[in-house]
Formats: sequence, structure tokens, C-alpha cells
Amino acid sequence: MSKRLSEAEGAGNADRRAFNALMEACGTAVLAIDKNGVIAMANSNAAKFNETSASELVGKPLIRVTLSADIEQLVRSAIEGGEMRSRTVRFRGPEGRFLRVTARPLTNDGVHEGTLIVAQDVTTLRRLQIVRQDFVANVSHELRTPLASIRAMAETLQDGRGMEERISRSFLETIISEVDRLTRIANDLLTLSEAESRPSAKAGFDFSKLTESVITRFQGPAKRAGITIRANIEPEITVIAAQDQMEQVLVNLIDNAIKYNSIDGSVDVGLRGSPGSIHLTVSDTGVGIAQEHLPRIFERFYRVDRARSRQSGGTGLGLSIVKHIVEAHDGSITANSDFNRGSTFKIDLPTGSADIKERVDAANQNTV
Repeated sequence: MSKRLSEAEGAGNADRRAFNALMEACGTAVLAIDKNGVIAMANSNAAKFNETSASELVGKPLIRVTLSADIEQLVRSAIEGGEMRSRTVRFRGPEGRFLRVTARPLTNDGVHEGTLIVAQDVTTLRRLQIVRQDFVANVSHELRTPLASIRAMAETLQDGRGMEERISRSFLETIISEVDRLTRIANDLLTLSEAESRPSAKAGFDFSKLTESVITRFQGPAKRAGITIRANIEPEITVIAAQDQMEQVLVNLIDNAIKYNSIDGSVDVGLRGSPGSIHLTVSDTGVGIAQEHLPRIFERFYRVDRARSRQSGGTGLGLSIVKHIVEAHDGSITANSDFNRGSTFKIDLPTGSADIKERVDAANQNTV
């Protein structure tokens, strides 16, 4: 008899251990409250949401722990309806987390004994949904504006019998300009999509030569705009990366530095290497960016000065493309700016494997 009791107790202990292991490994916050709304059980994930320990939660009223009227209302609704209820709630905290909370009433012979609450952090998913919604709205706006202009001009030309040639030529130039703008938006959207979703084909190349080539390409436009480009490029810096994407990064940063510069201003491009990394900086003496705008400048279609951006042919996607390319290469980008004094963008990138220089040099010799 004692042996059977011992075996039963051992089986019970094993079940409890399995249950506790399941609660800890499930990846969600789990709470059980009694019929009075007092927490009877909590796992470690629930404790993390409240920045305390599971034992500290037990014995406290749910509303005191969560401080959430939404969760309290959800539990009450589940109890009154006698069925499981779920909803997404905004949880307390400076950054405002979002939780998907499910409440399931626990009964015994029809008598309510408590409620099981499961909460999953869906903050990242919710923010991605918001970004997607904003992106769709911004794309619609950016496309609708030039299309409306094209339609208006085309209808005017269609109905404009006897219109002066000078006016009709002006309308046609506007139509072509708006079509060019739509083309730039479409091209940048495709580039951004590739940077976000398609793995880039990486190979070793001389980043110093690439940087010098892009700077040379912009010397003409910079001179016409009254801008001086100065370069401080450390030679023979080699990396493993997607060369076409790195070229896009350089083009976007230098192009912006020229567009948003001041008359008689300057652009400084610096490139240096350190063990395992390269460091690229692009600085200008332009209008700068106010501090309140800096956290958002890498967002898609975000413009500090919409009128100037459109006037200069910007699509609002250039910096977002740069950020996604850099991060796809395990790098980082930061921006610093003083309003009306200029901006500096700094990129840090890993160079790749240790033998990259030898392989690049060998490839260069084979092409000679």
C-alpha cells in the first residue's frame, strides 16, 4: 500500500514538474486568478511583463498588477459570457507595448472557480502593421498627386483648341516632369523592395575605388550647384558586399548632401578602415535637420521639407534605401545634424573574412 502511495506521489510530482516546465517554455505570459480576481499562479513571462518575480504576483488582485481596465473588462466579459474571449490591449510602459490577451473562465460543475489568462507580446507585429498601413497611405498619396496633375494637364490640352503654343508646351513639360517623378518613385520602390527581401550577392571589391568613382561622377553636378566636394579616402580598403548596393548607398548620401546644401557649401566624404570594419562619413554644410526630425529621417516617404524635396526631385525613399542596404550587410548608420549648419551620416560596415584582400588582389591580377 505504501509503495502504491509513493508511486502515486512520484507520478504527481512528475506531472507538476512537466506542467511547470510547460508554463516556462510556452513563450507567453500565463496567469490564473481565482473567483475573486486574485492571482493564484503566474509563470516567469508574466513576471517579466511586470518587472518582478512570479512569487511576487501571487496573492495580488489582477487589477493592481496590470493597472489595465481593458484586461479587467475582458476577464469580466469572459466570465459573464461563459466562454473564451480575446482582444489586443495596450499595456502600460513608456514605449507602450501591445498584448494579445485571452481570458478563459474555469468552471467546476457549472460553478465559476477562476479564470486562466494568456498574454502574448505582439508589439513588433502591431508596429509592422502600422508601418504597412502608413506605407500604403504614403504610396497612394505620392502616386495620386502627379497622376492628378497629369490628368488635369492632359484634359486641358484635349479641350484647348486655339491654345497658344507657349502654354501647350508648358503643359507638356509639366506632364513629362510628373512622369519622370513617377518613374523615380517606381524605381526607388523596386530598389527598396530588393534591399528588404532579396538576399544580395556579395563579392570582394575595392571600396576605396568605388567611393572615388562615385565622387568623380558627382563633381560636375556639384560644381554647377556651387558645391565643393572634398574627399579623404584611405586607399585599398576592401570589403565583401554587394557592390551595386554599396554604390547605391554612396549615390544616395552624396546626392542628398549636394541637394540640401547651401550656396558655396561643401561636401566631405571620408573613408577609413579598422580591423574588421570600414567607416564611411558623408558631411555637408547645408540646411541641417532639426533634432525632432532626426529619429524619423530613415522612414519611408518621410521628408523634413516636403516642398524642397519635391522641387529637387526627391522621392522620400533615399535614406530608407540606404538604411536597409546597410543593415542587410550587418552594418549600422547614424545621423547627426545641427540645424542650419549641416548634417553628417556615418556608416560602419564589417569587411568580411580575413583573407578578403588576398582574394581581391588575386582577382585583380587575373584581369590584367
